[in-house]
Amino acid sequence: MLYRWYQRCGALLDGGRLVTLDLALMFGVVNVTGCLLTWWWLARYARVARSSLLAAELRQWQMDTWLSAAVMLGFGFTWLLTQSPWASYARFADPVMVLIIAGYFLPMPIRMVKGALRELMFGGSCTSVRQDVVEDVADFDVTADDVRLAQVGSFLMVDIQLDKQQFNDAQEIVDSVEQRCKRLNLRPVTSLTLVAG
Repeated sequence: MLYRWYQRCGALLDGGRLVTLDLALMFGVVNVTGCLLTWWWLARYARVARSSLLAAELRQWQMDTWLSAAVMLGFGFTWLLTQSPWASYARFADPVMVLIIAGYFLPMPIRMVKGALRELMFGGSCTSVRQDVVEDVADFDVTADDVRLAQVGSFLMVDIQLDKQQFNDAQEIVDSVEQRCKRLNLRPVTSLTLVAG
């Protein structure tokens, strides 16, 4: 994307460039339709499967859909510009569109990489999953402070600290967590830590 941004800066300095608008508009419609259908299809599966890879792919197709729609609208605006007294400025539309779109979307991959790295370092955010697990183990007098979670893809690592009095309920606690994870389409890796109480 940075290379395209650099190319379009050069095109602006060189006086813009002409675009075959009828072909560009037709390509835009096909592109938006394809991206939208793929995004919709992936979104259906994302509701069922809790996968960070699928979520990243869904965000990518969402970004592609908005990008394609913005480009198509830009070419539509350029066509209108060619029908106006300012038709000579239409040659600047393509480089300007790319500069605007690149500037808008450039931070998104950086945010996605940061989120993926946080997950790989076991710092992934799983607030809603945490609430569900804490609710399940609360029946066994386990507090939220005693539960540690890390999610990597569809795997949920759960560490629960128990004192000696709670250790008799260990198997029931593990079963409860695993059932909850199955309902959330997650694969649990559960460990129990005995602490002096």
